[in-house]
Amino acid sequence: MTTTTAPIPPPPQPTKEEADMTQSLAQDRPTIDAAIKSYISLVCAKALTASATDDFLTATAGPNSTAAAAVPANPTASEEPSSSTTLLGLIPSAGLGSAASHNNTTNSNKAGVQQHVLQLARIMLQTINQYTFPIHCTVANSMSQKPGLRQDQKDALLELSIAAQLHNGLVQSKQKPSRFLGRRALGQAWKNQLGDEILTKLKNTCQEQDDVVLQQQLQWLQEFERLLFAVPIPDQDDDSALLWAPDGGTQELAKRRTRRQQAATKRENPTTTTSTVLESVTE
Repeated sequence: MTTTTAPIPPPPQPTKEEADMTQSLAQDRPTIDAAIKSYISLVCAKALTASATDDFLTATAGPNSTAAAAVPANPTASEEPSSSTTLLGLIPSAGLGSAASHNNTTNSNKAGVQQHVLQLARIMLQTINQYTFPIHCTVANSMSQKPGLRQDQKDALLELSIAAQLHNGLVQSKQKPSRFLGRRALGQAWKNQLGDEILTKLKNTCQEQDDVVLQQQLQWLQEFERLLFAVPIPDQDDDSALLWAPDGGTQELAKRRTRRQQAATKRENPTTTTSTVLESVTE
């Protein structure tokens, strides 16, 4: 007596919505790899700018000048450096000594910044490429049939489901998700424990380092997370565009140049604005 086995049904074909979401996430650019490289450049560029400013103050002001006095030797809580400077781990020198010794310190600081941010980037990429979404994320779209959900909530569940499937599929096939996926997929992973896993691995890897270095790296990681989820504000600098804009931040840099040129014009011609206002009032 022969037995017959029932044929295995083919896997269900994706819906149009699923196919469109898959294509959208697969084509999301720049990739995670490219964005993290851009972030390294951003941190190093800001470190270089801060160091150049310090060099200028040292060369032109001297240790007893007003500019030097503006940097307290032992800053109190109310005299902390600006948030953007502190965020990059660039605390101004306590003393502005000779130009030679200051230049040596500056070069050492720049090299240290590059070394430490590269270490953070390696940890981030390793963790991203080893991470897998929880199983429930891969089937999140099944919850979209729940009554009462708005369309944006259904879209969010669909994006989570497809992002998880794509990411886990790449890991299972020994591919690196950071080379193929972009901001949206990373954001979904970050909100589903990836951010915590990176934080844990950073602390475990760097626990023998100097506390100042670890705190610096933690600040960089926090800033990367902020830029990952940042929403642009009109007429304000948007560092997230330097990482995640499809044009690599070209438009953002052009906007900044235009704003600087306009500000410079106003400084050079302070009476122009005033006369324009007076003319409009007297007309």
